[in-house]
Amino acid sequence: MAKKTHSAWKEFISSNVTHYIAGLIILIVGVYAIISVVSFLFTGAADQSKIEGLSLFHRGTVEGVENWTGMRGAILSHRLINDGFGFPTVFLLLFVVFVALQLMKAKRFRLVRSFIICALMTVWTSVALSFFIGRFLEGSIFYVGGKTGRFISDILIHNFGYLGSALLIVLV
Repeated sequence: MAKKTHSAWKEFISSNVTHYIAGLIILIVGVYAIISVVSFLFTGAADQSKIEGLSLFHRGTVEGVENWTGMRGAILSHRLINDGFGFPTVFLLLFVVFVALQLMKAKRFRLVRSFIICALMTVWTSVALSFFIGRFLEGSIFYVGGKTGRFISDILIHNFGYLGSALLIVLV
């Protein structure tokens, strides 16, 4: 009996239909996240005070949120941009879309290569934006490189100074 259950489970997991449905769900989530991040560029300032400190799993509603993807999208984009890698998070979200398209067999990607490129672009761009632009936006609601980029940028400055950090970032 256990072999039949195991075999049925294995067949279900390896099924093209299962892959397609999983890919479709991942694609929808990825596109939703990308739209919420793009919307953050235009509506982030208006939504900041309304969603500050809220969890993605917040119960209830928040009135007056302007993000195109609603309250959850406003919270998600705030977390991804300000608390994460900033606007370069889009590179990681593109990788999520690549995975979805691969699962759906809509397009073949070299996923390991794509992940490495997207991850490096996310981290490097986050640090570069924080270092070169973030200082000019000190009082802004935007962390263009996110808190992660800012943290890494500060570590570089502490260890290599401004000139050494600038040279290192440009070199990379």
